[in-house]
Amino acid sequence: MNSRQQELGDLALRLVQGKLSSAEKQVVQDLILHDPEFLRVLQLEVALAKNFTSVKQPISGSMKSRVYTGVTGSARAGLYMDVFRTVLKKTLPQAAQPAFKLIERSVFANG
Repeated sequence: MNSRQQELGDLALRLVQGKLSSAEKQVVQDLILHDPEFLRVLQLEVALAKNFTSVKQPISGSMKSRVYTGVTGSARAGLYMDVFRTVLKKTLPQAAQPAFKLIERSVFANG
C-alpha cells in the first residue's frame, strides 16, 4: 500500500468515526466528488464499520468490574512485589537470599 492509499484510508476512517476537522471535511467532499478511488475506500470503511457494529456486544457491569480489578490488581501485585523484594534485600543477609528466592517463587506464583 503506497502513501496515497494510506492517506485516503486514514481520511475515510476518520470520516466514518466523525473525527475530521472542518478543513479535512472540505478535502473529503472534494475527494468524494472527483476521486473514484477514495469513494471505493470510503465505501469499504462504511461497510466495515457496519459489520463491526453488528458484532460488537455490550459489556455487563460485572464484566467491567472484573476487567478493572484484573488490570489494577496485576499492577498492584507488581508494585507489592517490587517493594517486598527491595525491603527483603536490604534487611536479609546474603546467606538468606536463596530462601528468599524460594519464598518469592512460591508465594507470588500462586497470587
